[in-house]
Order: sequence, then C-alpha cells, then structure tokens
Amino acid sequence: MTGRSGTAARLGLAAALYVLLAAGPARADEICFDDPAGPQPTRVTFDSGDVVNVLRREGRTLTYTTGVQGATMVMTVDQGLFVLTGEREGDLNTFDWSTPLPDLSTVAAGDVIDLEVTIRNATRPDRRNRFQFRFLGVEDYRIGICTYPVHKVFVRHTVDEGEFTALRYVHLPSGLTLQNFQPNPAGGTRRFRAVALQ
Repeated sequence: MTGRSGTAARLGLAAALYVLLAAGPARADEICFDDPAGPQPTRVTFDSGDVVNVLRREGRTLTYTTGVQGATMVMTVDQGLFVLTGEREGDLNTFDWSTPLPDLSTVAAGDVIDLEVTIRNATRPDRRNRFQFRFLGVEDYRIGICTYPVHKVFVRHTVDEGEFTALRYVHLPSGLTLQNFQPNPAGGTRRFRAVALQ
C-alpha cells in the first residue's frame, strides 16, 4: 500500500513540475504592477511604437527618455503631470512653476487647478505659459490581464501662439501617462495608448 501511494505521489509531483515548466516564465504583459508601494514599471510601449524608458524615480519625481521626431528627449516630471525639465540634443528647457505643485493624491473629481510656469532656456528669451488641469475622476485602464487605476485629466495649455488641449490618463504610483488624446492642428486626434508595461 505504501509503495502504491508513494508512486502516486511521485507521479503527481512530476505532473505538477511538467505543467510549471511547460508554462514557462511569465510574459511581460502578464506581470501586473498593482501594488502602489511595490516595484513600478520602467518601460512603456505604446500602440504607435513609441517607447518610454524610465531612468530614475526619486519621490514624486520621474526622469525618462522618449523618442520625439527621430531624436531622444529626456524629461523630468512631477507626479507624471508637471514638467520640470525637458532636454533634446543638448537643448535644455527648465520649467519654473509660479506656485508649489499640488499633491495629486488629494485631488477629487471636479477639481480644477490653474497654474503658471516660466520656461527658461539659456539661448532663448523666457516664455510664460498657463496651464489648467481639470480632474475628471479615476478610471480603470486595462493592459493585458492587468487593470490599473488612472486619473483622467483634461489639460488646457495656453501660450502666445494659441491654446492646446489634451486628455491624459495618468497612473500616479508609477508617474506614467498610459493614454493621451491630443487634437491635431491639421485635423483629427492623435492618440497614444500604452499596450505593454515592463
């Protein structure tokens, strides 16, 4: 009796190992970054083929690289929404916000935040810009088998040349924008949608 039960146990263990080995390692789109206090993604791939690579995180501040018109842009942002610096091929812009930046973890649906910022560049005159951030609520955003809470934010950006708008979906724990709708001056809407996090 003992021999048969021992054989059955060994066969069961072998079958379990076979299933685990056959399944292989988890794919990138099967790894969910669903713990706000845990590790966060360091690479985002969009349906356009664009890629964001995170260089470092320091508190609320995130620094990452992305491709813009064939060149690499290095961006530093606060909470994924407020730009602090942007550098492209050695051309550095710094963003000097007129007031302390708000803590986005405390905003609620319907809140509106108006801010002014001076963009400084060593080779060009300072430029003053105005931003309005309208918070529309928190929605679920799905990538593969994973669901992430994102802040839906309507952004209005006013400069001397005119006004620009965008609808952004920001994942606060990672500081990453997972979806962005932006009207195209030539007509239509440009959409960037994250399809993979790693």
